[in-house]
Amino acid sequence: MIDDSVFSPSFGRKPAILLGREQIISEFKEGLRGPAGNRDRATLIMGQRGSGKTVLLLSLAEEAVKQGFIVASPTVAGNGMLDRILEKLEYEASQTAPKRKKRISGGGVGAFGISANLSFTQEAQEGHSFAYKLMRLSEQIDAMGKGLLILVDEVQGNDSELRELAIAYQELVGAGRNAAIAMAGLPGAVSSLLNDKVLTFLHRAKKATLSSLQTGEIDAFFSYAFQTCGLAVSEADRMRAAKAAEGSPYRMQLIGHYMTRYAGENGHISGKQLTKALQMAEEDFKNGVCIAIAEALTGMERLFIASLSPEGNTPVKLIAERMQASPDSVNNYRRRLLDAGIIISPARGEVRCAIPLLVEFIKEQGS
Repeated sequence: MIDDSVFSPSFGRKPAILLGREQIISEFKEGLRGPAGNRDRATLIMGQRGSGKTVLLLSLAEEAVKQGFIVASPTVAGNGMLDRILEKLEYEASQTAPKRKKRISGGGVGAFGISANLSFTQEAQEGHSFAYKLMRLSEQIDAMGKGLLILVDEVQGNDSELRELAIAYQELVGAGRNAAIAMAGLPGAVSSLLNDKVLTFLHRAKKATLSSLQTGEIDAFFSYAFQTCGLAVSEADRMRAAKAAEGSPYRMQLIGHYMTRYAGENGHISGKQLTKALQMAEEDFKNGVCIAIAEALTGMERLFIASLSPEGNTPVKLIAERMQASPDSVNNYRRRLLDAGIIISPARGEVRCAIPLLVEFIKEQGS
């Protein structure tokens, strides 16, 4: 069986090549090289499911480690997030710190059960806030000549722990600590986070929206990947596969994965085998992405999506006719779906779906 590791078609698994996100990574790297408090050290990443948010966070982590940062790997927002961040930072710092008989907090075993040189005392764990513990830990990491990076995935608006984390990070910046933070989430969730009056400083953070990949970029990636895997694909079939991805990084990975699975023993892909690979990739994308998005929509929002043309732009007036709804009502749903990043407005008075296959999927489900 042909090795498909270059595609890595799994959520959160880093592929061999990260396509189309070079500028975001480059600016973040420059921010890490800059002084504490640099704007590029705080990044908010917005993108729909399958756009590569988690993979991008992992890439930022790799770059930070190269520059001497202790990194708390991506932590999913939710209950217990703050404790998990401290655990990760403490553990990673303990793996980096030189082993000494006497540890910083004066004992032999860390508060989280980790034998380490760097940890909190039990008293500090029980008697102080997250901001206090993060500040003390940052002091010890700074004394090691290191910086710290916190990564948060799947951010949600109106989250008390995210609010506490953001405030604690702001205090680190105010104290001149060598710290950085990157958070990723769906466009609507990030917008809600930015609307929190307590977190106005986040408006100064770098915003990165993960847009669709260009067909040419995908075709160039496929050309390299197929050669690496030993696949024999004609230029016409390769372009057919690139167009079928519709700009989605995840769908691109699925297509490549299934092409390796359906290839003959000599690595040759026939038109029939490509058709089967595209069908399987489509099915997986619908099950992995479209279902989750559709389930989060209201009935009227699904009706709005079902009123869109599967290909090309749709006039808002035509959507209102198809929905048999008033212009004000349709515009309300239009704004909500635009904020969520599910639709885009490429021309005045027109919209189109930003998620491949979502229109077809919702129509199949009867909206």
